[in-house]
Amino acid sequence: MLVSTRRSVLVVASLALLVGGCLRPPPFWTEDHQEMILPVGDLHSVRVDTHNGYVHLIGEENAENIHVLVKKAAGGRTPKDAKACMDAVKVFAEQAGTTQKLGWKWKVVRPLHWQARVDFEVRLPKSFASTASARNGEVHLENLEGKTRLVTHNGSVTAEDFTGDADVETYNGWIDVKGRPDHIRLVTHNGWIKADLRGSGSIGGSIITHNGGIELALGEGVDTILD
Repeated sequence: MLVSTRRSVLVVASLALLVGGCLRPPPFWTEDHQEMILPVGDLHSVRVDTHNGYVHLIGEENAENIHVLVKKAAGGRTPKDAKACMDAVKVFAEQAGTTQKLGWKWKVVRPLHWQARVDFEVRLPKSFASTASARNGEVHLENLEGKTRLVTHNGSVTAEDFTGDADVETYNGWIDVKGRPDHIRLVTHNGWIKADLRGSGSIGGSIITHNGGIELALGEGVDTILD
């Protein structure tokens, strides 16, 4: 695994307002960019999980490596405190069987005033299966053929130019997909769904919203068992 790190410090004087009972944002922030090149080897899938941040998965033809760009931001009460927060953020890349797992965690017990955001941009073989979850952030997927599972708790999901079967669920956000899968499951608990599936000749699955509308496009004469 090849890892290179570039660090830049950004100090921002935020508006420290307490709105609706939410935690006030730290007044000082630092940023850190990290790149990883992971060999494909016997891998067949990628899983990315982030607590706060976005996930962007990009499929590439005949890729021999998985390229990962990690963007980290950490906030504290002073520049020194923000740096301590950044030092406590641990990004990991672990192999579990044929799956490459990516994510982050705290090295120490986090003080309540610390806040961190970690974004992942992953370029992977387009044939790979993929799983991504974000608690506070968006998930975007493009040009993948493998089976996909995408979940957000507070953010939207977009997927385009994909052919693999997709399972997408958001708890507070919208879903916008355009692809050619044989089977699809789309669920939003608070948001709308837009699905352009005109490229699929035969498709099955389900599209459900608990609080939002659905805009669905199917090809002319498509054979479907969509529920």
